[in-house]
Amino acid sequence: MNCNDVQQYLAVHAELSWVQEREVQDHLCECVVCNAHWHAISRTRQALRSLPTPAAQPNDHALSAIRLALRQRFGPSRRRLGMVGGVFASLTFIGVLLLMLWFVQPE
Repeated sequence: MNCNDVQQYLAVHAELSWVQEREVQDHLCECVVCNAHWHAISRTRQALRSLPTPAAQPNDHALSAIRLALRQRFGPSRRRLGMVGGVFASLTFIGVLLLMLWFVQPE
């Protein structure tokens, strides 16, 4: 493995196979330049991990755009579902009333 290969692998170090990881480690033990580069990357990653995670605060414009997109995408089908549910409930009620009238007929 040469320095160019190692430089490419350092960026995706977490995704290397065991064999690739071993080859990179062997090269880092032999090459001072790549080893220094690896330590610089490691320090940068550690510094980034130590930073506080900013709280996500979407602005009003983004929230409005999301709400509008959701209404456009799901609005009509929700209304249709409500209408179908209402029709089904009405037909069920009428069916129960007809059954009650059928069984409660005066003799």
